[in-house]
Amino acid sequence: METSEQINSVINNLADKLQVPVDYVFQTITQQAMIQGITNLIFIILSIAVFVVAIKVLPHIDKVEEKNGEDLTCVIFFILCGLIMASIIFLISHIGETITCFVNPEYWSLQQIMSMIKQ
Repeated sequence: METSEQINSVINNLADKLQVPVDYVFQTITQQAMIQGITNLIFIILSIAVFVVAIKVLPHIDKVEEKNGEDLTCVIFFILCGLIMASIIFLISHIGETITCFVNPEYWSLQQIMSMIKQ
């Protein structure tokens, strides 16, 4: 079966299950692209904020006082490095999808349908 036939089959099956017109299914999936883009954008902004705060705090960890005789500098350093790495990984993995959601929501919709076909 060709890819276009598979896409039509998935959309038709969804329309039958939801008891709505086929055009409505694709329109709804395309509208979901905007919601996904906004959600990703919010998380990207939060990720950038975490990154900036971690970078700003990093030079000052040597000023952390000892608690109960334990030096927490090393623990704080690894936590901050983990936050920085997680922020970078999140940004790299979601920036492309976010741009696609806003610039070309139809393509995002087709990607979602293709992922349904692969399952």
